Amino acid sequence: MKEKVRTYQRIISISMIVLLVLLVGFQLIPLTFNETSILSQVGQQKTRSQRIAKDVYVLAYRPEDEHAQAVSELQNTLPAWEQTQLQLQNLRIGGNISIYITQSQPDFTAEDTAARKLLASANAYPNQKVDITQVDIIAEHERGYFLSISQFITAFDQHIQSRMQLLVYIESGIAGTILVLTIVQFVLIVRQKYHPEQN
Repeated sequence: MKEKVRTYQRIISISMIVLLVLLVGFQLIPLTFNETSILSQVGQQKTRSQRIAKDVYVLAYRPEDEHAQAVSELQNTLPAWEQTQLQLQNLRIGGNISIYITQSQPDFTAEDTAARKLLASANAYPNQKVDITQVDIIAEHERGYFLSISQFITAFDQHIQSRMQLLVYIESGIAGTILVLTIVQFVLIVRQKYHPEQN
């Protein structure tokens, strides 16, 4: 019987060590997530889209002395906007969250193409009036893009919250199991010490 109790104690001790390692592993998981950086990038996409629209309106409707800054902003904003959109398209996210990025693509393509045409025209012919058709395209698609990206942010934030909640439940379960095993271990030690005849 004594040997049986020792075997139980060894099993409990090994189980507790394994559970502690698991608990530490689960606590490190949030450090490996890049989900907050994804949210940051998507938020920047909304800002970039609005900045592009603002710069295009400056080119279309503001005095020429403001055009150089708008052209410079477009030159800086468009490549980052295009690169981040490409990265977002390649994200592998569970559920239907990525559908919002897919929905944003037609608006992105239309706005991006129009902005590129306006930028090329502004660089080639700085004193010429911009093509109002391209300005209208941007005005038409900027809001749709903004809404799709906003929906993505909301859905992705909920996804992050549900994953974190699941992680808390798992960690709580492991901690609870460790507590129960500690109590059982303690009871076995007390029984062995004070009631050796029962072992």
